[in-house]
Amino acid sequence: MPGMRAMILIQSLQDALVAHEQTILLYARKYGMTVEMFLDSELLMKKYPDSPTPFNSINCYKILATQESAFLDELYTHFPECIHKAVMGSMYFKDLVNKCITNAHSNKIKKLCGIAGDIFDLPGKYFANANYDRAGIVDIQKMLGVSGKTQPYKIFLPLLFPGLQEDKTLKTVFGN
Repeated sequence: MPGMRAMILIQSLQDALVAHEQTILLYARKYGMTVEMFLDSELLMKKYPDSPTPFNSINCYKILATQESAFLDELYTHFPECIHKAVMGSMYFKDLVNKCITNAHSNKIKKLCGIAGDIFDLPGKYFANANYDRAGIVDIQKMLGVSGKTQPYKIFLPLLFPGLQEDKTLKTVFGN
């Protein structure tokens, strides 16, 4: 019966996916936090190229095709070989990796909000609640280089310039 064979094949594929789920979650979290924070999820559906551009080579940014090839080389290098054959390139893999990376980023932001008060030497309540009116806090205004709620925030904080003095030409941004 062709229908029965298809059902058995689908069930065996689902079993293989579930068996690898914990491994995928572990490596996806690590990948999203240390390698590629904002990945193009469509590339997760692609198969490993026959002759990929190594991700750590000087040629990886030459053209769009080498960038994609290098991304896939890096992705496949990061995940264990048992995952390559089983699920990489599937919609399941793509959805699981995207979900895991999003959750990891959300978790990091939540942790950062929890300690932001200590980092900036300000009360933690300013950062614990996303709806807190931080724009009205004078200490935060000073840190951001603005003098009131109506003044727009600058793109680059004074902290990013040498001597905390903003260069209007932006030539010295990140020079601190």
